[in-house]
Amino acid sequence: MKEVKCSTCKGKGKVDVEINEISPDGRKTSNVTLTCVDCDGKGKISKLKAKALAEHKADWCQCEDVGHNVQYYADGQDRRCLKHHYRHEPGCGGIVQIG
Repeated sequence: MKEVKCSTCKGKGKVDVEINEISPDGRKTSNVTLTCVDCDGKGKISKLKAKALAEHKADWCQCEDVGHNVQYYADGQDRRCLKHHYRHEPGCGGIVQIG
């Protein structure tokens, strides 16, 4: 089976994640490097998985700032995502948050 470079980690097998914690004491930001969950740290994935990941990522909002332009969908209300979630509407229509 033909493999391609993982689009999530760009073939590195690791991803850098910024963690933002907000509490009454203020905001704390930290960075951590994790093993890529899409390729299990290998840096390569099958063409079929690459296609599925591209379709999944296309469902998510990529906008810089959605402000208050979100629409709530209850469980089972939106066939595109059966779990309750928020979409950027009016806007790109992408998922902003699930759960």
